Amino acid sequence: MRPFARIAWAALRGFVDHDGPALAAAIAYHALLSVFPFLLVATAIAAFFVDPAYLRISLARTLALYLPPQALDVVQANLEEALRTRGPAGIAATATLLWTSSAATGVARHALNRVWGVEDPRAYGKRKLLDILVTLLVGALLGTSLVGPVALGIAERLAPGRPVQWGSRILGVLLPFGLAFLAFLSAYRLLPNHRVQGQYLWPGALVGAILFEVARQGMFWGVGRLVHYPLVYGSLAGAVIFLMWGQVVAAIFLLGAEVSRSAHHFQASVRVPDHDEIP
Repeated sequence: MRPFARIAWAALRGFVDHDGPALAAAIAYHALLSVFPFLLVATAIAAFFVDPAYLRISLARTLALYLPPQALDVVQANLEEALRTRGPAGIAATATLLWTSSAATGVARHALNRVWGVEDPRAYGKRKLLDILVTLLVGALLGTSLVGPVALGIAERLAPGRPVQWGSRILGVLLPFGLAFLAFLSAYRLLPNHRVQGQYLWPGALVGAILFEVARQGMFWGVGRLVHYPLVYGSLAGAVIFLMWGQVVAAIFLLGAEVSRSAHHFQASVRVPDHDEIP
């Protein structure tokens, strides 16, 4: 088999053998529980530096790039509440909220350790501190992505026309793709208790980002067209769609990690021995 086919097949087998679907569901569940404490922390801090109205518009524009409409409604409702209740109490509880909001990162770390066959995890304190730091890193990446949609929104008002419209469409693809690539690459590098060279990590992050963009376009198109979720789930439709989308993203995240692992093992299996190793 060709190298790419062998790596792809090994990644798919690894995803199944390492209980990828079940781990993806666990990450999605904890993401649903973690997103709201994280929004409380983010808005409590950002509101001291940014006008709340500007923050609301910026987050709405940015989150619309990553979440299906019904799932976005759930997050926006909690975002409005977070902006309304921001203040000293939220800042005082920042440590507790960060602890809670890092739960999904902790499950992702456990899953990556499973992918890489790690049997000796870090001490609990180190694990939790790393989970919080990576959660803040992902939040910082999301924060930097706020600039693009807001800048294009201003440009549309000042100089409406085709160039700005095309720029908005291009940004709508490149921004989620770039953020997914950086987030996956950072997680693959930092979370597992296993050192891997960057030359094996970026292919997995790249495959994950491509699959994420394909799934994002498909999910955005399919939700509301193929199944009328509010009719089936009623008021829970937004939360259900959030969980479904979270599981898809988590599965892609783990599949990208399997690609990195398979590429690493493939390279090791075809490594040319040194002269000293030749009998």
